[in-house]
Amino acid sequence: MNEKTHQARGGGSAPGIGAFTLIELLVVIAIIAILAGMLLPVLSKAKEKGARTACTNNQKQLIMATVLYSNDNNDYLPHPNWDFDTTVAGWLCKPPFSLGETNIASGVLWKFLQNAKLYRCPLDLTNNAAFKLRGQKYTSYIENGAVCGYKIVRWSYKSSQFKPTAIIMWQANEKNPGDWNDGSSTPDEGITRIHNIGTTVGVVSGSVEYLKIPAFDREKARHPGRLWCDPGSKTGDGA
Repeated sequence: MNEKTHQARGGGSAPGIGAFTLIELLVVIAIIAILAGMLLPVLSKAKEKGARTACTNNQKQLIMATVLYSNDNNDYLPHPNWDFDTTVAGWLCKPPFSLGETNIASGVLWKFLQNAKLYRCPLDLTNNAAFKLRGQKYTSYIENGAVCGYKIVRWSYKSSQFKPTAIIMWQANEKNPGDWNDGSSTPDEGITRIHNIGTTVGVVSGSVEYLKIPAFDREKARHPGRLWCDPGSKTGDGA
């Protein structure tokens, strides 16, 4: 049998096709790791941006409901649920705050909203230790106690008593469970860090805006200002 016949019957060998050497495989893995490292932050940023948009929409709905309530009630704003008076139905609910989520329906804004999801930021996690320590777990948002002069009273101010730029709602700091002991707070308790460099705030005139954390911090140093805005106080802080 000559060499040509031997090769025709498969006696010869051909070099492997499609096989990777170890070095080539390591190079491919390294490239995949680099691409993943580049894509993950982009995807994470896109996810946060989508959640921020949803959160902003929530506050738009809440602020518009506040305006509608004020229009129907001789310009008076909803009570901010400052403290635990079980006889007062505020923006969020009629206390106590320990009842189930359906208690939101006892709040004066519910008839305009009819959707419990509007009260919570999509990124506000409900399965961590800080959330479980909150006194009320209905919402991610907090009303400014300026609406009732930072006092335990049954009344609230009229919308027209505030400057149009006054901030009356923000998303509180999720790392401070004490901010959620009731439905309102003081500006010096701060805002969320969920949305990176800032968060949406609600304005008494019915608008919302994205306020960066440094801008919020500068504003809360002003007495009076957009945050410390109690109409009955020269310093805006109830004093």
